[in-house]
Amino acid sequence: MHADQELLDAIRARVGAGRLPSDGEVQIFGGKGDGAVCACCDLPITRTQIQYDIELRSVDGTMTVMSMHLDCFEAWQRISQRK
Repeated sequence: MHADQELLDAIRARVGAGRLPSDGEVQIFGGKGDGAVCACCDLPITRTQIQYDIELRSVDGTMTVMSMHLDCFEAWQRISQRK
């Protein structure tokens, strides 16, 4: 998955709809993919790909855990920082 315009638009839409958070304290863990579904693109993260597991605590204290491809994480991070 590459951070192309379609991906960026999809992530913006998910942030706008509240499906992806746009702020809060983030802890990031990385490793090989384990088949989890990416929170940004809904595709599985295979063992040959890098998987980021993100633990995000929002300003209201809610904890969200998400898995993302490396490219998807970078795109989400760029979009989230613009808010």
